[in-house]
Amino acid sequence: MSHGYWLASHHPLTGLSHSCISRNAVDFGKGGCDFSLTDVHGWMKSTFVMTARTNKHFQERILSYSTPEEKRKLKSKKAIIQKQIAQANAKLAKTQKRLTEIHLNERLAKLPADLRKTLATPAEKRDEIQNDLVSKFEKNLAIDADLLKKIDPTFKKESSAADTKVRTLKATMPPEPSIRALWDRGEPSLTYIFRRGESTNPGRLVEPGVPSVLTDGKTPFEPTPPWPNSNKTGRRLAFAKWLINPEHPLTARVMINRIWYHHFGRGIVKSLGNFGKTGVPPSHPELLDWLASEFVSCHWSVKEMHRLIMNSSAYRQVSMFTEKLEQIDPENILCFSYAHQTNGS
Repeated sequence: MSHGYWLASHHPLTGLSHSCISRNAVDFGKGGCDFSLTDVHGWMKSTFVMTARTNKHFQERILSYSTPEEKRKLKSKKAIIQKQIAQANAKLAKTQKRLTEIHLNERLAKLPADLRKTLATPAEKRDEIQNDLVSKFEKNLAIDADLLKKIDPTFKKESSAADTKVRTLKATMPPEPSIRALWDRGEPSLTYIFRRGESTNPGRLVEPGVPSVLTDGKTPFEPTPPWPNSNKTGRRLAFAKWLINPEHPLTARVMINRIWYHHFGRGIVKSLGNFGKTGVPPSHPELLDWLASEFVSCHWSVKEMHRLIMNSSAYRQVSMFTEKLEQIDPENILCFSYAHQTNGS
């Protein structure tokens, strides 16, 4: 496995998916990304909902974690509240209908008798002249809820009370427990390496994998579906398993280095975000390796690591820093004394 793109994914800056660019790259005449072709398999923010040119709304990335029993109880509670809301709306609708009829009759009474007769005539029995008359006067006679609030103080008061009651009831509606999550939503599109970074100049196909610098570069990366007959690719699951593999060269060491930093004000590797050649070499490489192995053997328990470090002789050193120690180890890299923390940790 060589080079390192993990998935056809959502671009963090432009908001376009790599696969979207790949499809347009194959059609060299296109410039920019056609959102109607955007890969629905792409990695998007959990609350991101995109409307394509087809006006299709993609499902939000919210995943319920309720048990069947919890869902049943939740459904029962919601049904009670929804019934109360429906009753409040029905009561208001009944009042609106009654008051609308009153005001409509008042308006009709002011019209000539022949016009009232025309308006009362069924549409299929009207002639062309009558239909023209009706079309002119019907708009003036129409009374909707907004107009009724303006002309009838009673309805305005009851409508306001009903709205307040409905809002209060909706506020008590129990939400379904859920988390933001990512999951496969379709067949992944092909992803290519762009020559010189140009989207219109695709190179060879990129398969699922991780940077070869973090692997032996020979072992194939083969994601498998998480369960039989699953419609999931298993890519993210495979990536997660790779990250927490006990043989992973970075995950445990990077985490331990961060924990050490928050206790001592300096990491075993001073450059916290750079374990590469341009970073600072570890001051105690054997210690870092041992702590990383302990971290894995303790099932990745951060609490156990805190306990281990805080019970160590290095952590329990006195904070006095003498002139002699300052000459020998001015940065206290060897932990001769305990450095007071100033980073808020």
